[in-house]
Amino acid sequence: MKLNFLNENFFNLPKNEKLNQLFQQAEIYGEKRVMGMLQLKSVFYKNSNPARSKDLQTLRHLIAGSFKGKTRVPYPSGLSKR
Repeated sequence: MKLNFLNENFFNLPKNEKLNQLFQQAEIYGEKRVMGMLQLKSVFYKNSNPARSKDLQTLRHLIAGSFKGKTRVPYPSGLSKR
C-alpha cells in the first residue's frame, strides 16, 4: 500500500485538514509509517523549501504525540519513553 497524501495540494490545505488526513493515515497504516514518510519529505524539502520542511516537522511531532502504533491517545501520552 502506498501513502499518497503528500502531494503538492497537501501544502495548500489548512492546518486542521492536514492533521485530519494524517490522523486517518496513521489509523490505517500506523504511526511509524506516517512519521517515516513525513521525515523523508522533510529532508527532501530541507534545502529547496525550508518552510515546508518546518511545517512537516511540526506535523510529525503532533502525530508522534497523538498515536501509539495505530491507537490514538491524548496528545502528550504518545511522547512517553518506551
